[in-house]
Amino acid sequence: MDEYILESIFTFIIVLPAIFFGYLIVFKKQNDLTSPWKNAPPSAPDYFGLIIGYSLFIMAIGIILTAIVQAIIKIYLIRYMFIFVFIPIIAYSYAMLKYGRN
Repeated sequence: MDEYILESIFTFIIVLPAIFFGYLIVFKKQNDLTSPWKNAPPSAPDYFGLIIGYSLFIMAIGIILTAIVQAIIKIYLIRYMFIFVFIPIIAYSYAMLKYGRN
């Protein structure tokens, strides 16, 4: 098997948890996955969860699309995948500033 395709399959398997947790946060409203504290919930847990969940979806889809393009054009694109990793970090910082503790 070609190493580009093998790496793309491996990347897809690694990204599956991000898709799963994004689904749980956005659609199943499991806000306990996003709350780092127990006593003081965010001021708007639904919006907080949406920001985190959608950022995970965007990250996962971006990494999967990059892996697919990598398998098609046979060029290593791992450095572009790292850009998508920063999306949830930035989204979490934004959500903490806007909807964090009162």
